[in-house]
Amino acid sequence: MKTPDKLYIVQVDVGEKTLQTVTSLVPYYSEEELMGKTVVVLCNLQKAKMRGETSECMLLCAETDDGSESVLLTPERMMPAGVRIV
Repeated sequence: MKTPDKLYIVQVDVGEKTLQTVTSLVPYYSEEELMGKTVVVLCNLQKAKMRGETSECMLLCAETDDGSESVLLTPERMMPAGVRIV
């Protein structure tokens, strides 16, 4: 779901549960590109409020210094949802 201020509110399957995150990826990804995408997620964060929405995790990205490009980190091979990053 896109918010008026160019943020996505995303539900992320992390294995044993689903977490919500608020991300500023609107300039880089369409909603269709994000749906069902396997990504790397940081889950050991405190909940935070962004524009009134709860964010419980963070999608990890690589971004250029000037912010012109941001790419979600994805696993090289398919892995089950919720596996640990070591």
